[in-house]
Amino acid sequence: MATTSNMASILRLRSADNMSFLTYIRRLNEVRSSKGNREALDGALVFLKVYVVKKLHHLRRRVMTDWEFLQFRLWKESRLHGYQTIADPFKTIWVSPDNIQYLSSPARPDQYAVGQINSGDWDREGKRFNETYICKCFTERFVHGMDWAETEFVQECLTGNRTWRGAETPEEIRERCEMMDHLYIQISQQGFVSRQELTNEDPKSAIKSGGRITVYLDNVLVDIGRDGQFFFVDGKHRLAIAKILGIDSIPVNIIVRHKQWQTVREEIARANDPNELSKQARHHLNHPDLKELVPDKLR
Repeated sequence: MATTSNMASILRLRSADNMSFLTYIRRLNEVRSSKGNREALDGALVFLKVYVVKKLHHLRRRVMTDWEFLQFRLWKESRLHGYQTIADPFKTIWVSPDNIQYLSSPARPDQYAVGQINSGDWDREGKRFNETYICKCFTERFVHGMDWAETEFVQECLTGNRTWRGAETPEEIRERCEMMDHLYIQISQQGFVSRQELTNEDPKSAIKSGGRITVYLDNVLVDIGRDGQFFFVDGKHRLAIAKILGIDSIPVNIIVRHKQWQTVREEIARANDPNELSKQARHHLNHPDLKELVPDKLR
């Protein structure tokens, strides 16, 4: 696996959003001491990429709303690239947690890439979700019954080697642990409900009125690689709990699709007979991302 992917497990960028600059510098120095200058440099470059992207989108919001930005992106994919099956990024599909095995690569498009169709090898590498610190921590807690303070991850948080979504003090970490206990009980008793069902909100209307896209994409978020494989993007606590509880399916939103996967979507939408389909397309006729595209004549 590439060095950048190794760094992502140490300085995961979605956690970096909640990390103070001084805390980040301290952790970067720890990586340099333990892993070497190359690892630290790779981590700094990835962090810089996220920082620049966030700043650019802050500037973009001064001249263009999130709704206008999303409409431009979907227009670009449809008109400039000629795709006929551009999917609604707010459409919820239900996926087995067992089918989400890997993290999406740091080489994927940025965190604002809602609705993108992207080529490249970002779906060729990725850390296993079960190897993430949260998944290991939740397994220790909810499967083996360990106290939170005994888990390796929480111990690292309490000693200042990690932060947990901005929680740094012992009191903040304790509150975070209590929240996760409550979330586990809630999901075990009630299962999963999609955000739209839970809030009865129309995300498109809310974003048209000035809402932020990221607020209304609050299911587990995934990308889809060239072979239809799901790659985890966000919602690690809920996904870890779903895996531990053995839940059959969970609601997800798709952020980025690989260009080759989009080609499969286009092929299925154009076909009039099963014999017109490639072997790959026939293999994926029951894929959750394709079901609405498959007419009865192809089943």
